[in-house]
Amino acid sequence: MKSIGEILKSARLTRGLTIEELQQTTKIQKRYLEAIEANDFDALPSVYYAKSFIRQYATEVGADAEYLIARFEGKPTEAIVTPESVEGTRADIHTEKNNSKLTFIMDNLPMILLTVAAIVIISGIGFITLREGNKKEMIKKPKEVQVDKQAAPASKSKEKQADDKPSEDNKEQTDMSLEFLSQEGYDVNMAANNISDPVTLDLTSINDRCWIGIKVGDEYIFDQTLEANSTDSVVLPEGTTSVAITLGNLSNAQIKVNGQDLDFNPDGAAQLKRNVNLDINLAE
Repeated sequence: MKSIGEILKSARLTRGLTIEELQQTTKIQKRYLEAIEANDFDALPSVYYAKSFIRQYATEVGADAEYLIARFEGKPTEAIVTPESVEGTRADIHTEKNNSKLTFIMDNLPMILLTVAAIVIISGIGFITLREGNKKEMIKKPKEVQVDKQAAPASKSKEKQADDKPSEDNKEQTDMSLEFLSQEGYDVNMAANNISDPVTLDLTSINDRCWIGIKVGDEYIFDQTLEANSTDSVVLPEGTTSVAITLGNLSNAQIKVNGQDLDFNPDGAAQLKRNVNLDINLAE
């Protein structure tokens, strides 16, 4: 049976990737990637990072991450078929890739041209409409309305009653806020202010799978890979004041806190990993 490092290295070679190319896509240091392929897991920062790096490596090269993590943890596993070794030279592999891309472009060239033409036409129409709209008044001022003086007091009374009873939903939306505080590398600091207990995190994986780990204190209460377009939820222990959230393949991860979106990547950075430290300030 092949080792974890042999399986990952074989999958990398099958994809035609070098260690340097893998480092660029996973943001994992080269020496850690080489240590994984050599099964030298003691060279990694910790057991947590070892599992995280194995998972990212496997996801990038198309290997079975869950199987490899189970192997790393010493759990019973069923044998899997490992990728066959790469045949031919790297030049042959890149040539085949380039030919495949060229064939795809040629096959879809009519559709691409039609799409570009449609975009140009729509943009032109929008520009002309906007320019004409600036030349004339789009909305006419309404004529003065005669108000029945006898009916006015009743209307004012109804308005006053409506003002005296604000919607509870609007009050909650006004009070609760999610704040982005700072960022340094992979780490971001955020705060949930005036939030009611219990706190619920709704997790969604969009377009492709992602990995989410949720830690309260020294214990992980959630540590799973979500498949594409799948959802899950976690209710934090009562009285929780802070939570650490680790994300893998973060562009496909979406989190809501008590129904509000947690914008942990406001600048749209192209990173695979992000550590979110969320302070929870409970409403009094």
